[in-house]
Amino acid sequence: MHAARFARSIAASPTSSRSLATAAAAGAGAGATQLKALLQQELKDIEAAGTFKRERVITSPQKASITVQGSQREVLNFCANNYLGLSDDKGVIQASQKALETHGHGLSSVRFICGTQVCSSSGACC
Repeated sequence: MHAARFARSIAASPTSSRSLATAAAAGAGAGATQLKALLQQELKDIEAAGTFKRERVITSPQKASITVQGSQREVLNFCANNYLGLSDDKGVIQASQKALETHGHGLSSVRFICGTQVCSSSGACC
């Protein structure tokens, strides 16, 4: 059952090959070893095609230009979550440190499960 659902999800993916989906469905009883080998080959193929994305390790504060691990030069940072440029703002950092000291590192789950802290709803921590 799980192998068939996995095969359907692979087949529906525009970035995955049909051969992977077919082999996953056919190999449902063949064992995890064959599926692992198939997936490893698929990753090699993606890498060979130049479409495998490696995660960059950022070694500087988030701003318009950053440094990344393995590079000596700065690169442009088109970070959608820092469009206001506040990630390295001194005032935001100080307010974050104050909130961390008074309220800890946030909730242990999502807000609709464990509730909303006064910081989140009123801005009282800032």
